[in-house]
Amino acid sequence: KILLHETLKRAKEKGINPVLVFHFADNIPACKMSESVGGKLMEERFQAKRGRLIRKYAFDTDNL
Repeated sequence: KILLHETLKRAKEKGINPVLVFHFADNIPACKMSESVGGKLMEERFQAKRGRLIRKYAFDTDNL
């Protein structure tokens, strides 16, 4: 969680907005961590190559 927050701060310093993070949907701890740091779930998509559902989170670095 700390590493993600620090990464978002550096992205803000470099003018990167939004930051996108992808997790497998069954990785519940990673999904909860992204949500707890302010990530907004933007999309869920089935990735046929891996046979798994992927979640895309967006972080608005302007609001850090």
